[in-house]
Amino acid sequence: MLPGAAFVWWRQGGLPAVLAQVLIIVVTQVALAAPFLASYPKEYLSRAFDFGRQFDFTWTVNWRFVGKDVFLSQPFSALLLAVHLALLALLGLVLWPKLSQSSAWAIIKGGLMPANKQHVSRPSAEEIVAVVFTSNFVGVVCARSLHYQFYSWYFHMLPHLLHLAQLRPAALIAIWLAIEYAWNVYPSTVFSSLTLLAAHLSLLTAVVARLLSLNAKSKAKTA
Repeated sequence: MLPGAAFVWWRQGGLPAVLAQVLIIVVTQVALAAPFLASYPKEYLSRAFDFGRQFDFTWTVNWRFVGKDVFLSQPFSALLLAVHLALLALLGLVLWPKLSQSSAWAIIKGGLMPANKQHVSRPSAEEIVAVVFTSNFVGVVCARSLHYQFYSWYFHMLPHLLHLAQLRPAALIAIWLAIEYAWNVYPSTVFSSLTLLAAHLSLLTAVVARLLSLNAKSKAKTA
């Protein structure tokens, strides 16, 4: 979700706004960590920021079908990270600018000169929601592992994402039911994890296709 939030901050106030929000995040994190840093600094830092830890295959909801060996392998982890970064680049450089009928360069230039409002307009509420929700969703789709409690990360965003996809009602209901089914199978199975991935990819593809079509539709209306 953070990349989408950073994009919104940039649109709202440019580089100064992004730096201000990052400062708030850092200060908040340090304040919350202060009691632990004062008592057990080494233990806290080593466990709180342990980027080399292994995920437990027992609890995975989304990757059961790949098998334990693949799930724990470094190439699989690197692949998911690469896909995630590629999707964020697609969103940030191509799709999110389309929400305001702008371009990535215009938004970058507007953020570097936030006092000059002629370069780019402030984001609408609809744009903010779409950016933050899609940013969060690609993170879910590419997550190294989803455990059952992680459904709370995005279940409340699904209605808007389904609306954004603009599919036929039957397709929207089928995607929603598939996601609900996969999260309610315990323990997860090969079929339930494949179902979740298929539903996620179907929804993501529909949302991306819809965003890609925005400029084309606007040009057709003005022609």
